[in-house]
Amino acid sequence: MKLIKPNYKIDETIQTIVGIDSLLTGVIHAGGSIRLEGGYSGEINSQGTVFVGFKSVVKGNIHAMRVVVAGEVEGDIDVVESIDILSTGKITGDIRGKKLTIDEGATFEGNVNMDLISPAKVAKA
Repeated sequence: MKLIKPNYKIDETIQTIVGIDSLLTGVIHAGGSIRLEGGYSGEINSQGTVFVGFKSVVKGNIHAMRVVVAGEVEGDIDVVESIDILSTGKITGDIRGKKLTIDEGATFEGNVNMDLISPAKVAKA
């Protein structure tokens, strides 16, 4: 079990990590969870959780089971389960999913659609 912030527990193994000094461009397809601490430009498709670290900047769309944002995302986010925007998080773009949590201090600019996203749609993305 890992901690992102005090009392915020994650019960899954992170299979892919993009380091703080990394800058990647392209399309990521992952069968598991991804943690981004560096910069990323492109599209992310994950059948697990996508964690955006507090110094990370992601420019592109994210499709996943769950997304946790402590850094910055410029793009649309589609999730099956939940989107958590932590106090240091910033999202500019539209979000769709089953559950949305926004911590005090977080920033969100865009539209919210709470329609259910099927796991099949995330798997195809």
